[in-house]
Amino acid sequence: DLGNECHGVILEHLDPDTVPGLKDSDWIHLKELETFYCAGDHAGMDSYFRRIEVVGDQLEWWFKTYQRVCADHGLHEYVGPCLMQSNVRLREGVAATFAWLQAHDIPLLVISAGLRQVLQGILEAHACPLPPLAALVTNDMRDPIPYITQGSKGNAVNLAPAGYTALVQERTCVLLLGDKPTDLEPAKGLREDCVLLSICFLSTGLREGREPTADEIEERLKCFDVVLTGDSSMHFVNSLLHQIV
Repeated sequence: DLGNECHGVILEHLDPDTVPGLKDSDWIHLKELETFYCAGDHAGMDSYFRRIEVVGDQLEWWFKTYQRVCADHGLHEYVGPCLMQSNVRLREGVAATFAWLQAHDIPLLVISAGLRQVLQGILEAHACPLPPLAALVTNDMRDPIPYITQGSKGNAVNLAPAGYTALVQERTCVLLLGDKPTDLEPAKGLREDCVLLSICFLSTGLREGREPTADEIEERLKCFDVVLTGDSSMHFVNSLLHQIV
């Protein structure tokens, strides 16, 4: 089965009856909208948004509401039990990628519209900690305001810790991995003399159990240099890294 996405780990596996006041919050709306999203029912999502009278960008509303509900109800304390029930997994080969980065002292910046406690919990559960020169720019479930959303990644590089920024000041070669066009937004924060190679892990069709069409692949190649299809491992990336040294 396709693994839970970051926000879905909590939405799918948290019993709202165990959290005081959660059932009386916007949790029910988040849960319903997640169901439509997982089913690929965009018309249903639009209808639901109209029913609850959401004004403005719907995706931004979802992220901001999710973040506020997490902070208001201390949902970071429930991450561990939810992960134990989830089918979430690391992409095959990630540990080898981290090991290569550590061996060659290469900085890694992870930018995610997900949740810090969930991402760290996944890595810990698989005994795969981030390498020493890594920084994580994402959302803390204790903060009622989202740090990063799907539509606000353009400034993410500038949000990296000062220590990480110092490490990359003289570096001009960047390997960027993502699965959607918005994942390229952080490249806007790179220096003009940077050389960028982008690789897309195309997830289109995975939920429906099908391969992406030629048109879908071609469309993504308009944005990325390389497109990997299916539930791809990190083997291509690792092979590329080993050829560099």
